[in-house]
Amino acid sequence: MTGFLWFPLIGSVAGFFSGLLGIGGGVLMVPFLIFILPKLGFDHRVYVHSSLATSSACAFFFTLSGTFAHAKHRNVKWNNVPYLGMGAFLGAVVGSTVATHVPGEFIKKLFAVFMLYVAYRLFFRSSAGAGGSFKGEVRVWGKKTFFCIGFVTGVVASFFGIGGGVIAVPVMTFMGFDMREAVGTSTAMIPFTTFSSVLGYVVNGLGNPYLPRYSLGFVYLPAVGLIVPFGVVMAQVGASVAVKVSQTALRKIFACLLVVVAVKILFNL
Repeated sequence: MTGFLWFPLIGSVAGFFSGLLGIGGGVLMVPFLIFILPKLGFDHRVYVHSSLATSSACAFFFTLSGTFAHAKHRNVKWNNVPYLGMGAFLGAVVGSTVATHVPGEFIKKLFAVFMLYVAYRLFFRSSAGAGGSFKGEVRVWGKKTFFCIGFVTGVVASFFGIGGGVIAVPVMTFMGFDMREAVGTSTAMIPFTTFSSVLGYVVNGLGNPYLPRYSLGFVYLPAVGLIVPFGVVMAQVGASVAVKVSQTALRKIFACLLVVVAVKILFNL
């Protein structure tokens, strides 16, 4: 029963960073779920895939909550969301399907390496563009460009059980988006990614004999039920904080946390 007590804490922390940085929260949820699910009796053949699927399901609700908050602050560029969303939806189908056919231990190590990359980008990312204007160079990017960004984000995000904001936000800031607009628009795209990702994990996990009770495909419903309520509330808090403070220091603290977790996963500490 002790393992279940971690779920509300995971939801609160992941939800806050989801709203604050425009990410799905999976970069925090996945490693913690990978640590906790085996202690709850999950078979070694399915616990990594269940962590990815459960994280995606939670991230869907987090980013829906965060999207409403960012929309209230006018940080979402809705004209680009449909193209990002369509690409992300299709990409997530591909990523989640591939992931269910790859050994869990390999995905776990690959995820740790990916976290180190994300930490590097967060820590050393220039603040250039954070105070820029959406008017100007952003408008030269066409619909196909946003579709391709969404597709690539969807593939990588669903493969690793994350929302995809760690990919989309840096790309959009490079394209000339204001930092807050990049975060808000990324948040609005992620429900497309995570919904499609969850569908893939559910369909590919149905009938798996190694999954425990109360699993819907690879999604572990008790974890979703305990993580989501806290995450949804804290996503609202994170989104509200995002419009009031500089995010440079928070990004660097978050990056350091990712490094610690990635090292623990890589070396089984």
